[in-house]
Amino acid sequence: MATVQVRLYEELNDYLPAELRKQSFGQQVGTGTTVGQLIEGLGLSMEEVELVLVDGTSVPAGYRLDDGQRVSLYPVFEGMDVGPLVRLRTHPLREPRFVVDADLPELAQGLEERGFDVIYREAYPPGELVRIARAEHRILLTADTHLPGLDRLTHVCLVQAQEPAHQLHDVMTRLDLKAAATP
Repeated sequence: MATVQVRLYEELNDYLPAELRKQSFGQQVGTGTTVGQLIEGLGLSMEEVELVLVDGTSVPAGYRLDDGQRVSLYPVFEGMDVGPLVRLRTHPLREPRFVVDADLPELAQGLEERGFDVIYREAYPPGELVRIARAEHRILLTADTHLPGLDRLTHVCLVQAQEPAHQLHDVMTRLDLKAAATP
């Protein structure tokens, strides 16, 4: 048996008991245990983990753990492109998809023109934006800081710019979308 120090980040903490969340904890593993086996043993799916660092280095799912190593597990990154670091799969899980508030039509159009999957309507029933974002794992783009249910979302980008060109530029920059754009 070996003991590794494990730390889960962001929404991956939801799979842990409250006393283990947002901190490192010791996890016993058998000799020859792989990163993939550790992930599944923690009750996670490989589809939920985008990046694994062992002692600060990105490793693949088949990497075999040794006693005393530090393992950091990260969910899908929305705020930056970690593609060059990911070793768990051939391509990152990050395929940004959006639901855009009715007050941002030019932003929705600009993202669609750059090849992104965007849901936009001129009017949404109350709570519909949040429902769509949660159900379809989309990033909500809105300028409304008082939107009902906003506090229940993990993927929200508050748009502060007034001019449509600036809105698009800000979202593309803040979410590091340039490499993912396909006009």
